[in-house]
Order: sequence, then structure tokens, then C-alpha cells
Amino acid sequence: MRKITNNGVEILSKEENDRIFKLVYEECSDDFHYLAFDRQIGGFNPLAVYAGNFPDICERGDEIMAALIEKQEVESLYPVAKLSLYPVTRIDGPEYSLDMANYEKHFADILKLNDTVYKTKNIIVYFGHGADNFVESLVIQQLSEMLSKSKMLEAVYIEDTN
Repeated sequence: MRKITNNGVEILSKEENDRIFKLVYEECSDDFHYLAFDRQIGGFNPLAVYAGNFPDICERGDEIMAALIEKQEVESLYPVAKLSLYPVTRIDGPEYSLDMANYEKHFADILKLNDTVYKTKNIIVYFGHGADNFVESLVIQQLSEMLSKSKMLEAVYIEDTN
């Protein structure tokens, strides 16, 4: 796992990684806003582990993803969970694209959600798998800018699935 702070990006120690993992995935700490860039809520991935703590979300997974694809706006699953989904477009089977044409608006929406609704100190980001247009450096830049503009955030954690 990596951590973005106002001082840059760092790789977490195993101990810190395990501590954050437990807070997010086992305890669903109120200090974390979960931001996912993925095409599905189910399956074998960190988003499914997180969502598994919220049966209402799991039961409506296909419906939630269909709405996300149709609206092409950041989808908030609050008050059930402090979970936001970044807009995606399904291409074919497991392949999908992120809506990078409107990324500035989407990140402004994510920041507004965090600072006015979720009011969390931390965001954990799951980049998903299979996006054909994913530019990680641009997203990290946007996350860093969001962190610097936020009145609430102290850190952004990136879930590395490698």
C-alpha cells in the first residue's frame, strides 16, 4: 500500500499496511472514505471485501454499477457506507474505461463529498483492474491536489493489488 501526504508518496511498512488494512476492511473505520475505480462490486478484489461488510450494497451491486455507467457521475453510497465510485464505461466483458474527459469535475465532486458529507481524515483508493485508459500518474496527481485543497483530509492511501 502507498500513502500520499502533503510531502509526497511513500510505500507503507508491512506493519502500517496491516494496520490500515484492518481499519478499512475489518473495522470499516469512520475515518476512511473508500474510493473505487472499478467495474464491479463483487468478485475477488479489495472493493468486494470492503462492500462485503454492507449487505445492502452487495445485494444491489449490479443495479449500482448500471446507474454509475448510465449517469457518468461520481456515485456515493452514503449513508450505507462512506463509499464513492468513480464513473466507468463498460467496453467488453471485463474491460472498461474510466471517464477521464471529466476528471477535474469528478475529483471536485469527490472532495466535496469527503469534506461536507463523509468528513473523513483519510481516503483509501482502489484502482480496480482492466481499465484500458487508466493513467495512474494523472490520478495520483489529482489525489495529491485534492489532499492539498481539503479541509479534512490528512492522507490518501492507495491499495496496491500487485
